[in-house]
Amino acid sequence: MVSQNDDVGYQIESLKQQAAAAVAKSKELQDTTQQKWFMLGASTLFGGLLLGILAPMLRRKKTGTGSWS
Repeated sequence: MVSQNDDVGYQIESLKQQAAAAVAKSKELQDTTQQKWFMLGASTLFGGLLLGILAPMLRRKKTGTGSWS
């Protein structure tokens, strides 16, 4: 009875450790995913700003066909 109790106690501790490891791994994966989304958003914002600054510079200027030029 005592040895069986010790075995069950060992199994419980082992399962607690496995559960703690699984929770830690889950949190790590969630943090990594949030970092990826943050970087994607930041790069999209930076690309949009760059495009907004450069796009007006790429417009063709009208050539004057009138006599006032």
